Amino acid sequence: TSAIEEQTATKAELEQAVKGHAADKASAEKDLEKATMLREKEQAEFEATVASTEASIKSLGGAIASLDKGASSAMLMQTPDASRLKAMIETSPMLSSFSKDRVIAFLSGTDSEASGSGSSGEVLGILKQMYDDMGKTLEDAKKAEEVATTGYADLKSAKDKEIETAAETIEAKE
Repeated sequence: TSAIEEQTATKAELEQAVKGHAADKASAEKDLEKATMLREKEQAEFEATVASTEASIKSLGGAIASLDKGASSAMLMQTPDASRLKAMIETSPMLSSFSKDRVIAFLSGTDSEASGSGSSGEVLGILKQMYDDMGKTLEDAKKAEEVATTGYADLKSAKDKEIETAAETIEAKE
């Protein structure tokens, strides 16, 4: 009877251990699933940000090149990217209200002082600074994406090992 009691106790311990490992495995799988969903969302946001920022940089680059060549605000507003440029200026968090107003007035040709040749240099300076800031923002976003990608890969590897270990332990104890 003592041997039977001992075997019964051992069996109960093993069953309890299997339940614990099964719970650990399920938890690791759930954690990995959540991390994967979050990573996919982050990656989609990154890709959208990169696409938008690159298009904005291209638009700004075209405007800067045109102004460098002596284009007037009227000529600049005839370009295919004119509406995008104006919308970008109006919504940019990188510009002060004063700078936005100066550039919009120049582009619209509504302010005689802002549309004069002297202010095109000021507007050109504002656009160049915005171009540089967007380039830095894009570079920072790419670096952050690299860190996030590496972090996710490390987490996935650890969770995969955790899941594999739990599965092997369950199999060994069953």
